[in-house]
Amino acid sequence: MTTNILSKTASSDIFYRHVNVDVPPTYMKLIVGKKGKHLKQSCVELGVKNIWFNMKRNILEIWGPRTNLTKAADHFIGKIDILRKKIPDLELKTFIESFVREEDVFVSGSVDGVVTKEKMRLLIGKSGRHFKRITKETGVSFIWYNDETNSIDVWGPKDSLAACVQELASWMNTFEQNTPTQVDQMEVEMCP
Repeated sequence: MTTNILSKTASSDIFYRHVNVDVPPTYMKLIVGKKGKHLKQSCVELGVKNIWFNMKRNILEIWGPRTNLTKAADHFIGKIDILRKKIPDLELKTFIESFVREEDVFVSGSVDGVVTKEKMRLLIGKSGRHFKRITKETGVSFIWYNDETNSIDVWGPKDSLAACVQELASWMNTFEQNTPTQVDQMEVEMCP
């Protein structure tokens, strides 16, 4: 069985790619490692920014430079293929027949008049920490600030987009109501 890959464009050099995981999530601990140790090592070895196993959607989400995504996806497809061979056939068949995968959709919203381009970097957070937090909390795949259109682009399952848009609006409201010093303190509290 072949593992499907989905790739989305976020800008000319940053992308995300999904590797669909067709094994039960309990087995993925062998690939993920304790506290994500194997995924963190793989980020360095494969030259990508982040790899996250989304257990709810049963996909590996890989973010980073477009030039390294194929290598990273192929690496994990190989690991999943090896793992699949070690799972009892009946268990694997039952899982595959019962699992329903949600495809990603795209939404984009302008932030003109809401947040200035200059303040956007604070809203996003150092190394994208606030966007990454919102991504994980809401179950979307990727959030990107499009500088050219002054908009925020979001990719993810249709059912997760509303929660993401609501969380982004809440964060922008909180951000706009606080001074830069307070936002810096909130950043420290929210993202250790």
